[in-house]
Amino acid sequence: MYYGNPNQRKAKTAQSTKITYLPEYYTKAGRQGAKYDIAVIEFPEIKLDAKTVNRAAIYNGVLQPGQPGLIVGWGGSEKGVNKDLLRGALNIIGKPEACGFEDNNGPQICLPIELTPGIAACGGDSGSGMFVNESGALKLIGFNSAVWGGETSECNSRGTKHSYVNVLYHLDFVQKTTGLSRDYLFGKSGNAA
Repeated sequence: MYYGNPNQRKAKTAQSTKITYLPEYYTKAGRQGAKYDIAVIEFPEIKLDAKTVNRAAIYNGVLQPGQPGLIVGWGGSEKGVNKDLLRGALNIIGKPEACGFEDNNGPQICLPIELTPGIAACGGDSGSGMFVNESGALKLIGFNSAVWGGETSECNSRGTKHSYVNVLYHLDFVQKTTGLSRDYLFGKSGNAA
């Protein structure tokens, strides 16, 4: 994992010591498994200094179609893009039925490309986060998981659907695996456990 600087060439790296996958991920096949595409990855203790490294609190609200969110990642499909830099772009949560979902507050969040033409996560962005603004603070809502349905293989082609795994939906798994309290995961001050 890169941390401490948005430029990979200047960032520090850390190796994971343990990965715990949501068990349902292994029992589902194809795109169906994408709704369970979440894991807790443990790293040696990295100092959270709130300047270069900080924790991402989980958003504890209801997601609505039309709600903006910040997607981040290292990927890029444009020519001449420096893929060493962590980038972000505004994206819009779509109606869940546009992706064949029942609800954006279920296991997956729908981001149809038509709401933000030309702006999408792409190669190198798998597992990267999506955040919403809550009272001036960015809160984590999900992780990039699947792309399908476009007219071409380009990530931002017409008709493309992107899904993000909803972290709040899988909060029990995250809490059980990490041992962290709900208050801590939601960004409230206090003890982690």
